[in-house]
Amino acid sequence: MKTAELLHELTHKTYAAVPFPLSHADISEAIATFFDFLTLPQETKDAMCTKRPTDPVSDMGYIRTKGEKDEEIGRKDYKEYFHYHPEADATFPSDDIRVKTFFAAAKRIHDIAGETVKEVIGELEHEFPGIYEKFFPEHMPAERILRFLKYDSRGMGEFLARAHYDRGGCTLALAESAPGLRIGKDDATLTPVVHQDRTAIFMPAFHFPELTVNRIPGAWHDVVQASEDLYSGDAARWAVVYFVNAPGLEHPSSKETHLPQKKV
Repeated sequence: MKTAELLHELTHKTYAAVPFPLSHADISEAIATFFDFLTLPQETKDAMCTKRPTDPVSDMGYIRTKGEKDEEIGRKDYKEYFHYHPEADATFPSDDIRVKTFFAAAKRIHDIAGETVKEVIGELEHEFPGIYEKFFPEHMPAERILRFLKYDSRGMGEFLARAHYDRGGCTLALAESAPGLRIGKDDATLTPVVHQDRTAIFMPAFHFPELTVNRIPGAWHDVVQASEDLYSGDAARWAVVYFVNAPGLEHPSSKETHLPQKKV
């Protein structure tokens, strides 16, 4: 996608569908390894989570939330997910085939997603000189994480994820099992997104307006359970999402990311 088209999409819709090498079937195969991983004992999964010193935004590893009360946003969502980074292979060594197979599938997607984001940011470099260096500084490790996400079933029309901005610099929504993602500039403009095969949805996150001199807004988005066609008995939906941060920017609070206050 050329710069002018990319700018138009991001300015008017707050997201852009960009080419992605993997098909929905490819990612579905990786999701199958994630669901196999989830059959591990709960205590094994709970032990697989840590902070990465070079990434202040995202934990690496397995996280489970069950609607716990949160002082900033009310309650957390009902979901379980795994944040994959290539460091996970050495950080969580395991002889279990479920872990090995999942990590191998995740690494492939992680690396391809990274190249896709670099292409998008590289295209925006023509309009915003220096933005590529802000995301991928030469002498600092890039801050990125790949999320494999399972939403609990909540009933048709229920919110699986309340409206928010993603915390970092930008997001690449790679695939999902069912419709439900809505994106806009605020609650009034939230619009369902139809995800085409071999594309990814590029979404500016919380910091993107300041990285583009307030010309490109952040993507305000939520997820609703749009159908009773569940992925499985206890899973409403799955999604695979890649997050990239711009190192050195102040980490926003959960409350800030759940308020549609950024105006462009």
